[in-house]
Amino acid sequence: MLVHIELVGILILLIYSSSIANDLDTVLVVAESASIQSLSVNGSISKVAVPSQSVSRAVAIDVLASEGKLCWSDVRLKTISTGYINGSASKTLVRKLSVPDGLAIDWIGRLVYFTDTGLNVIGVTDLEGQHTIMVVKDNLDKPRAITLDPAGGYMYWTDWGATPKIERAFMSGRRRETLIDTGITWPNGLTLDMVRRRLYWVDAAYNRIETSLLDGTARRVVMKASSDIHPFGLAVQGSHLYWSDWSDNSLYRTSVENGVTTLVTYLNNRPFGIAVYNSSRQTGTNACSNGNGGCEQLCLAEPSSAICACSAGVLQEDNKTCNAPGQYFLVADTSAIRGLAIVEGETMAVDTIQPIQTHQRAVGVEFDSKRGRIFYADVVTKAIIQVAADGIQKVVLTGLAAVEGIGFDWTTDNLYFVDSSHNVIGVVAVDKPLNIILIRNGLDKPRSIVLDPVEGLVFKGWVLLPDSSYR
Repeated sequence: MLVHIELVGILILLIYSSSIANDLDTVLVVAESASIQSLSVNGSISKVAVPSQSVSRAVAIDVLASEGKLCWSDVRLKTISTGYINGSASKTLVRKLSVPDGLAIDWIGRLVYFTDTGLNVIGVTDLEGQHTIMVVKDNLDKPRAITLDPAGGYMYWTDWGATPKIERAFMSGRRRETLIDTGITWPNGLTLDMVRRRLYWVDAAYNRIETSLLDGTARRVVMKASSDIHPFGLAVQGSHLYWSDWSDNSLYRTSVENGVTTLVTYLNNRPFGIAVYNSSRQTGTNACSNGNGGCEQLCLAEPSSAICACSAGVLQEDNKTCNAPGQYFLVADTSAIRGLAIVEGETMAVDTIQPIQTHQRAVGVEFDSKRGRIFYADVVTKAIIQVAADGIQKVVLTGLAAVEGIGFDWTTDNLYFVDSSHNVIGVVAVDKPLNIILIRNGLDKPRSIVLDPVEGLVFKGWVLLPDSSYR
């Protein structure tokens, strides 16, 4: 049986061409495990496209030809990054993902869409990494490849979970529909032919390449291999499909007209994703073309329209600006602290602040409304950490054991904590290097703590009175 996923010796190919019709102008850009390099069609390496210190194990890749940029996902670093194709200005856009398998650039809105097979979400971030949201969060099971039609306002993706399928939705995540859900098992690569208005995909279980119209109809087989192959990445260039094959570490080219397939080159390592670098492919306009569609944060294209979205704050009545509500919940999960508000008309709580990426695993969380600070207890690093209003994090107290609950006294700027391993309750002065243990006897696995600073009370299943007695 073929192994479906193996993250060893990962390699990405990016086809660079100045003309869609002239194969002689084609240059390959290869990401081989911890580096991305360009090479000529005969396989000779010419130069490094992305510095090795910026890449650990890249998987998905796409380009923004008008700006000379490329974006890639890294499954070891669990990130989405960008940089110029000349190797300069590498920058991380999104951190602390799980398995970012797929990626595609909206060249009109300057957005990066990505899939995460571990979190089972489809997300979008801007090319500055300032705003990130999840546009599809429900009923996903191992989403992988993703491709966009920014001018048409649609996104398409594959899912190789328990019920394999190809789906599409507006680029806002709305109007989701299943296109293909029969005769499909391992839909790895996916690409969109903007000229022929057709969708192409490779299936590693059936050893074939298939195509359909953009609504899933008129489906047909383009190429069926006579022996076992394991196609993964897929890209279209002119009248040919380029695809990577894990079975012999190679790159092939298949005619979209008659399925005739020829070998392009053998590679030293296992090939992964493929994209086409060609400015003539990335054309068109949509409702986000001018002034970001009037949106303060994210402009998400739809057919003949667009909607604005907020990664931090709630969309206001003008449907363009974002403001934080006066009240919201601070929630700590395994990777981030989020501010969630219940908004009328929304079926799920919405983010009101940019999610705060935590060190390891945040459990207890508190806030200082006067200074805009957030505090959290991390049970992995065994520390209490402060997040300033500008996002800078610093350790307030370390050397703890199992701190799960914290409480902030806004009258004194003291932070109280419980340690269920040491069975103590302590307090630390947030802005001074001073901490003391208040109670070390009579406790058995204390977990949460709540303060009433006005009355001078601490609640933890009992009350600490102002005269220091407790019951």
